[in-house]
Amino acid sequence: MAKDSTSLRAPLQARSQRTLEALLDAAERLLKRRSYPSLSLSELTREAGVTTGAFYRRFATKDDLLPCLYERYLRWLEGVVERELPAGAWRRLAPGTRAKRAADLLCRLYETRAGLLRAMVVYSRLQPSAAQRTGARAMAPPPQLLLLHALCDRLQESLATPPARERLEFAVYNAITIAREVSLYPGLPMARSLGLDRNLLRARLAALLQTAVTAES
Repeated sequence: MAKDSTSLRAPLQARSQRTLEALLDAAERLLKRRSYPSLSLSELTREAGVTTGAFYRRFATKDDLLPCLYERYLRWLEGVVERELPAGAWRRLAPGTRAKRAADLLCRLYETRAGLLRAMVVYSRLQPSAAQRTGARAMAPPPQLLLLHALCDRLQESLATPPARERLEFAVYNAITIAREVSLYPGLPMARSLGLDRNLLRARLAALLQTAVTAES
């Protein structure tokens, strides 16, 4: 007896998902050493252990993989916010300790997946529509904004005299931008001229955030 279409569809979908995950994992491994434009399709499929035909059954070009990489990055960032910045987590910490934790989190966020994040920064700037999510996620705040707001919440949580929110948000936005630019592009002239190694970068960001947290409203 022939199998019905429903019983056939599930294995096909599972295999397609495994192929996609293998390609995404391979791209991220390769991005630790290379930029995305420099990767060839043959190199990518070989690293993923899939055939070129399997790739073309899903995508027309190598660049069509980028939206999937970007969406997976956004899901990862959402997970970072949930794990690292739950409500109440920093309630008992002194302002200076909160600032240090925030600075360390931002640096780790960009250092641990630098290759992927460099590709995503370039992609999102060249394709602004990439930040517009579709489907059930379309109405949700972008994870980058969730990160900014969660950091502000943890930094000012339960303080007797919390800072002005708009000033704190501006300071956190600056800290995120500096952490991203220096961690992802340490060879740029500005980063080199400031001599910002990993430890000094953390210290300067912590000082920036502590000043914003302890400033009078």
